[in-house]
Amino acid sequence: MVDSSKRAYSPQDNHKQEKPEFLDPFDPDDWKLLWFDNDGKPIPIPNADDSQQRKVKNSIDIFHLHEKKIVRKRNQVRIDVENAIKQLKEAEADGNNDLLCQAKSALRKMVRETEMHSRAAIVYLRGHRELPAVKEILQLD
Repeated sequence: MVDSSKRAYSPQDNHKQEKPEFLDPFDPDDWKLLWFDNDGKPIPIPNADDSQQRKVKNSIDIFHLHEKKIVRKRNQVRIDVENAIKQLKEAEADGNNDLLCQAKSALRKMVRETEMHSRAAIVYLRGHRELPAVKEILQLD
């Protein structure tokens, strides 16, 4: 808690005054503070302020987001994203619509909220946001 004196201990206490020192699953924007390096290691988003960095670092420790097994899976997501982007670029260059649709479908699946490590896929895909297909998939317009 940012201020432990505002902790809610009973249903009658005002829980809206609580400010957790970790990424809040009830805050629809907190997840955007979590980023990943090219090896899959969790880090705060590059432009995070001190308070946001602390929340991310606490979340990494509390939820063991730095565990090697999870980091390896995120790294595999990065490799899968890179392979799909390569396929997408080749398909666009060759005018191969079937391959293009296949690459787009694979990328869309990776970023779905229901997919494991979808946040990592979004982070890695954002590195290719100059591509119109990626802008469309990430709904950046």
